[in-house]
Amino acid sequence: MSINAPIRRGWIRRFSRLTLLRALTRKRAQTHEREHVTPFFYQNPEVFKLRSYEERPDLSEFRWTLDTPEDWVFMQSVYAALQRDDHLFLTADVLKLLNSRPELTRLNAHVAQKKLGQ
Repeated sequence: MSINAPIRRGWIRRFSRLTLLRALTRKRAQTHEREHVTPFFYQNPEVFKLRSYEERPDLSEFRWTLDTPEDWVFMQSVYAALQRDDHLFLTADVLKLLNSRPELTRLNAHVAQKKLGQ
């Protein structure tokens, strides 16, 4: 996925070497850069090599993260519908649930993504 591509909130996968995270500490990054470390990498392309991959399908319409009480209600609803002791549910199971029960998606769809530093 490209750095500017739409991504589903809460499902961003970023990988970095431990040495890069240590470099972040040595550079005395700002508070928001310590919580969300990748902006520091993006803002210093002369120091860090970035690669990106495109994700398919585009699931950016969904908010699958836990930052707000509304997110918690969404997570509880999904788990209540899918969680079983003898079965691990997968992304495909969540998508099937949300297609059959779109009201669940609306539980946190109105939540704006936090800006860096908030």
